[in-house]
Amino acid sequence: SDAPLPPVSEESVAIVSAIATAIADRTDSIKMSMFMIDAAERTKVVGKLEQFFSSPELKAKLSTFLTKKLEDGNTFAKRVDSSSEQPLTYFSAYNEYVQLIDEQLAHFLWRERISQEKLVAIVQSVGERGRDRRTTGLEYVLASTDYLEFLSLVSDFRSVLELAADEDSLKALDQSVDA
Repeated sequence: SDAPLPPVSEESVAIVSAIATAIADRTDSIKMSMFMIDAAERTKVVGKLEQFFSSPELKAKLSTFLTKKLEDGNTFAKRVDSSSEQPLTYFSAYNEYVQLIDEQLAHFLWRERISQEKLVAIVQSVGERGRDRRTTGLEYVLASTDYLEFLSLVSDFRSVLELAADEDSLKALDQSVDA
């Protein structure tokens, strides 16, 4: 019983590693199959999610939240740079955003009778297909699950606000020229 263990060959290590990888892959496959969603159902849920996030009340809540954070002068710098270290105010705003989206999604899940796990699987599967496949609703949800996606959303929203301000300035200039 106190005899030394025989040496382990590289071949044995490779076999054990291959078996462990196969088991892990199979486990992931089983987990994913629990939430396998056909394309028609995924499209239906994404459509309902988009409709939900397009409601005037929710659009106003999200717009108000982001506008306040961008215009308060304390939360975000003029340009949000996700490649460098960010101030704690960014992460604090992110946590508030997550809470806001979570509250809204709770209403959506209850109303549509969709499990949170199923929605997560749908959002992840569509999100992995690339930004060109994402809808506004998916962008909002993904931004609540990933800090860098949130920073991207903030940057995009700032661009929209700046564009709107530029258009208002041009309209005012046109009106003053016409007067």
